[in-house]
Amino acid sequence: MVEFFILPFLSRNATDAGCVSSANNSTEWLLKNFGSFAHFLSLKELLSINAQFDPLESLVYLSPVQMVELMVVDLPGLPQKEVIINRVFDHLLVSPVDRGLPDVLQNLLLLPQTTVIQCSSLTLIFVRLFQALPFLPSDMQTLVFHTTGELKQKAVPGCSLPEPPTCLITPVNANIHKH
Repeated sequence: MVEFFILPFLSRNATDAGCVSSANNSTEWLLKNFGSFAHFLSLKELLSINAQFDPLESLVYLSPVQMVELMVVDLPGLPQKEVIINRVFDHLLVSPVDRGLPDVLQNLLLLPQTTVIQCSSLTLIFVRLFQALPFLPSDMQTLVFHTTGELKQKAVPGCSLPEPPTCLITPVNANIHKH
């Protein structure tokens, strides 16, 4: 539906291709032009329509597939992968279940065999996941271990990835007063 109706309409608009001027920021542009259909487009397609689109401003509206694309695919006009990956994980880890961390991890595993994740990007993804482990529910910890194990198999030869922690430290608030 998106490619048959919305994309042709946005492309035909010669005076303001992509209807960019009608929005104050990337989130407003995304919502005004695509609404709930935004999930059906790749970030590459969104950036081809609006080169000023900043997916980092609109993380809350991106699908898990789009977040993986953001972290893995080289997209024009965006900051370095380190900045992108940290921002995506900062977003996801605020509320891992509500913000879709399990779906993002599943989609990382579903990447086509032809997709090569840069070693530096994969290393940072592992570091962020391992740092988050003590704060995740046990079922999500299991998913992190499974995902990193699978991704390690797909890593480019010679990519030395961090090992998962052997002992998880559970944070404890020692300031809780007993009555």
